Amino acid sequence: GVTWTSIGTSGGVNQIKTAIVIDGEVVFAGTSPRQGSAFLASFDDGGATPTAYGVIDPVGNPSFAISRLVAFANRVFVFKNGEGVFVLTSGRRTLEQELFPELRGVELYSRGVTVWAGVMWVPTDAGLFAITKDLAIYRVGPERNEARTVTSSRGIVLALAGDSQNLYAVRCRRGSLETSGWLLKGVIRGAPHEIVWHDFLQLSNPLSSFGATVVSPGGVG
Repeated sequence: GVTWTSIGTSGGVNQIKTAIVIDGEVVFAGTSPRQGSAFLASFDDGGATPTAYGVIDPVGNPSFAISRLVAFANRVFVFKNGEGVFVLTSGRRTLEQELFPELRGVELYSRGVTVWAGVMWVPTDAGLFAITKDLAIYRVGPERNEARTVTSSRGIVLALAGDSQNLYAVRCRRGSLETSGWLLKGVIRGAPHEIVWHDFLQLSNPLSSFGATVVSPGGVG
């Protein structure tokens, strides 16, 4: 019962890679013929033929593609693997100044980012971070309380998802030929940086796990 209509971009966008809806508005990111891999814009509510406005071209270094957009705290966060995280202003027409130097230049597992319990949880190769609605950032990963050696550390968090009570994290060993990993359960004791992690389930082939979700059991139609 759905009628689909193409939305043209008049040659200004080569490829749309990621998009979100916030306040009834579509924000999308992709590549442009002018600046490469870091184009971002919004579609206005123009019915069947909306137009793009609020173009930011490029976002940061055009050599780094925008890997994901996330809506959090009524703001748009722009993830660029290897470069960092950018935040749009509330009007979504310009960028904020850099807010998270801890995430500059690290590998961001952007497909594994999740918003849970009013916090945005960001897995990276430098550890797991939590960003609160007031844009404070905390290091919250299970590696905080472990000896950081190749033999004792059980690796990095790749993806997260939460239910009504707990946060769950997919974890594997970095740079190892092992094919096993763990699903961890995180219990918050107050603030996000007070989260306590517990081994929950051993996994096989976790290296392909870059996204996670929680679903309720039910019948298959």
